[in-house]
Amino acid sequence: MTSKYQIWLNAQKRGKSYYQGRAQNLSNKVKCIPYVKIHDAFWRDILKLLPELSFCSKGHYYDIGCGPNSILASVGHGKRIGIDPLMNFYKKIFVLPPDIEFFEDRIETLNTIKNYKADIIFVMNCIDHVEDVKLASKILAQKIKSKGYLVISVNIVQNKLIHFLSKVSNVYRYLDSSHPHHYSSPDELIKIFQHSFDLIKIQNIQNLAIKLANEKKRLGRAPSVSEFPKKNLLEKFLKKL
Repeated sequence: MTSKYQIWLNAQKRGKSYYQGRAQNLSNKVKCIPYVKIHDAFWRDILKLLPELSFCSKGHYYDIGCGPNSILASVGHGKRIGIDPLMNFYKKIFVLPPDIEFFEDRIETLNTIKNYKADIIFVMNCIDHVEDVKLASKILAQKIKSKGYLVISVNIVQNKLIHFLSKVSNVYRYLDSSHPHHYSSPDELIKIFQHSFDLIKIQNIQNLAIKLANEKKRLGRAPSVSEFPKKNLLEKFLKKL
């Protein structure tokens, strides 16, 4: 049986391949600006859905699993840190925002932010890529302030047949090897995080994801690593006292 770590390593390789393709397919004009600019409208629309969040110059804001396109580029305030296990790779092939600190680290450790806690942590389209989701939930709870916010976006698999088959075989190993974890309902993720966080909102952001996909296609699209139907959900958790 393939270990969780090996599945995670394979997913990281797939992620590298995807972003290598993205970099190669971008026009020379787009390559000269921070890659996150492609996602700016998407991130701003996301933040509009989260009026409870506030940002200030003294705040600490983290984006875990940020890739080369951190939502923090659309925040503009406070100490902003982006963390990703492939960050050194992204630094070589993309232009990154100069006003954000970027580190290579994993969500299961977060050693790079061990000395202070965040007011808000974003985990955008990342939690289904980690090796150990339960451990990740515990680490995130340790790294966030009391009453701080955890914002998660995650893909939900809509194909019921595929999800049923996954219960009796490792079908995702062949269909979607870029994601070590797959969810057919937000309840599956809520159960993992409810021990440390209170859920206060679930938001369907599929329409925003489609707009972003169209923009990427216009600017140069790399082959997708997964094509079966999903919908994107945004979940926001409030840390318990």
